[in-house]
Amino acid sequence: MGTFAEFWRCGNATKDERKMEEFSEKVKTVFQCGGMMDIESTSLFGKKIITIRKAEMDSDGMNFHYNYFEDDVWKNAGYDRKDNYVWSNKIGWSQFHDAVVAAYTLEEQYTEGVAATMVNGEFVSSWEYVGWLNYLFDERKHIKNFDTWSLFEAHYRKIGAEDYDRYEDAWSDFGDKRYAFISKCEIYAVLHGINEMLKMVDQREKDELENLSFEGMKFAINYLKTYEKSEECTVEEQCKKMMNAIKEYYLYDKKDENEYSKLIIGLSASDAPAVIVKGVAETFSKDFWELWDEIKDVVCRKQQILYGNAGYYVIPISTQELFRQNSDDMVLYWEDDGKITFSDELWNWFYELKIEFDNMVEEECIIKNPLRYMVELLEEAEENFYRVFAISNYFEECMENLNDVRYQTLWRLFDKLIHSQELREAADVIFVPEGPEHENEGVHYWGDKPKRRLIRSWDIMSHDKKQNIGRMTVRRFLALVANLPLRKKVFGF
Repeated sequence: MGTFAEFWRCGNATKDERKMEEFSEKVKTVFQCGGMMDIESTSLFGKKIITIRKAEMDSDGMNFHYNYFEDDVWKNAGYDRKDNYVWSNKIGWSQFHDAVVAAYTLEEQYTEGVAATMVNGEFVSSWEYVGWLNYLFDERKHIKNFDTWSLFEAHYRKIGAEDYDRYEDAWSDFGDKRYAFISKCEIYAVLHGINEMLKMVDQREKDELENLSFEGMKFAINYLKTYEKSEECTVEEQCKKMMNAIKEYYLYDKKDENEYSKLIIGLSASDAPAVIVKGVAETFSKDFWELWDEIKDVVCRKQQILYGNAGYYVIPISTQELFRQNSDDMVLYWEDDGKITFSDELWNWFYELKIEFDNMVEEECIIKNPLRYMVELLEEAEENFYRVFAISNYFEECMENLNDVRYQTLWRLFDKLIHSQELREAADVIFVPEGPEHENEGVHYWGDKPKRRLIRSWDIMSHDKKQNIGRMTVRRFLALVANLPLRKKVFGF
């Protein structure tokens, strides 16, 4: 049980080796900007502290299991650099999930041939993920499967008709955009028949281009319904002539030079060859796939305006939108480029911190054992706010500047913050209250018990309780001091 993602492709789908270095760099960016983190454990002074670092790429690739936005861990996921593929285990349904699926979507774009991302056996339409990739890399890409028919055909042939019932509704998301409309009609016609497809499409509003295509389908289908089988030729011969007319349309662009010109006019207007061939199959009581095999090698979409031409791309979606983040919780990811806009309230808090910082620096209070002080503060913060990790880079920077009064002052600010009665009371909502009457409440632990027990397991804790103002304020502070450009802007170093 659980949520799993995978990259599905036909056997002949390949990646261009010349583009794999570029692919690797983009995978790294996707995972880092998507909140993926390495968790690092250190023991100092007999105390265990945990810090986090943006997931890094090494010679083997990437391997992580914590997502900063989701504020939780899942099974390991990552990237194999040797063979250039994304991999994952259980990924849940929240931000960890989105980052992994976005990486698989990126892999789609670097794969030549039929390929797609699947989650729990169903294809992902990927519009929002391509939108985010366009945002990250300032690109204008389409989804790989805007013409979904080729993906459906490959998948159907691999799975087989007998086992395809559970996939019959798997294509609905692909048809919600104009550029997937024709493919959806084709897939529905093949799975459910022409009449059911007509009913399905008639129930939705269509834009001008969709109406043009649909009217072409109906024109051809009406012709087939009124087609009178000739007594001079056998049914086999008539079916073959009709299929030859379709083939000649694709090979030689012949539209009106034979008795089947009305069929070809409908084909030309609809640009939906599978619908037309399905209509032929029903007219002559033939197997669709046998007829399709006769022409599939020459079929090509002719109305390119419907299929992701150069002027069409998926509208960019910001990181905040895709990962459902308040801008004020994006402190760690802030850059001075205007993409992340903090609230006035957050900037005012930064200003207040700066005033406190300056006053503390003037006090010239020197901490005698700053490293022990840092470790003890992190232990206390973990005990009273839970999973408020320091960023590894910042912790290492502080270790290199232990006697610098500016760094010590930041830790004194942190000390004051985690001892705020208001913030501690806000964070108490995730902990079991003290007292013997609460002994049987909350999470029970094997082995060493923490000083404070959670009211329930973290992975099922409500979002509101996790995101209490106490925890979020502490997390924002740790992100502020670790984000060098923002720290320079606020504290001057």
